[in-house]
Amino acid sequence: MAGKGGYVHNTLILDRLERRFHANGCRAQREFPIKMDTTTCFIDLLVSVSPTRLLAVEAELSKKRVERDVDKAVAAQAESLWIVVPNPKVLRSVKKHLATLPPTPEYISVFVLTVTQALAMVKPLISACLKVE
Repeated sequence: MAGKGGYVHNTLILDRLERRFHANGCRAQREFPIKMDTTTCFIDLLVSVSPTRLLAVEAELSKKRVERDVDKAVAAQAESLWIVVPNPKVLRSVKKHLATLPPTPEYISVFVLTVTQALAMVKPLISACLKVE
């Protein structure tokens, strides 16, 4: 499903992650609608990693929308948020920006990952969640 982003956002990041989650038995929904205040926003990819655990995945090419990404993940009651970026330079910028924001609620873990790191973490994440269930 094509989203709002361009080639890097959709093809190089989200398509690859969505395929990897599906290949590992997870339900993943692109452009998942979430009600915030009086508007509807969309999470790039909402993943059910187990029957009781949600992961919000946001592909970002800059730091501009990361605060909103956190807010959307909190509204969706996700256990974790992965902000997936194309390269280490953007990763450093996003991490630096996140450090200036108010703390996230204790129940949500926020990770900033390159697409390569995120792809490598899919299978271990699912294995760990299934062991805990």
